[in-house]
Amino acid sequence: MEELSSCEHMLVLLNAQTFCSTVGERLAQQVRELVLQLPLLLVHVTVADGDRAGCQFEQLFKQTPPDLVRS
Repeated sequence: MEELSSCEHMLVLLNAQTFCSTVGERLAQQVRELVLQLPLLLVHVTVADGDRAGCQFEQLFKQTPPDLVRS
């Protein structure tokens, strides 16, 4: 987070593990803090991507915190 001043965008990979577990909770908090400061580039990792924990797009709505879905 220290390098934020030099960032122009934030890349968020959306897969079966995004926003899950304590790591996912930290990511969610970082997104909440940064959404007003940086444009977000959201990239969906599909099931066809194999070992990258791809998932169906609908699953992302189930695992993403509701406040982030609305923002």
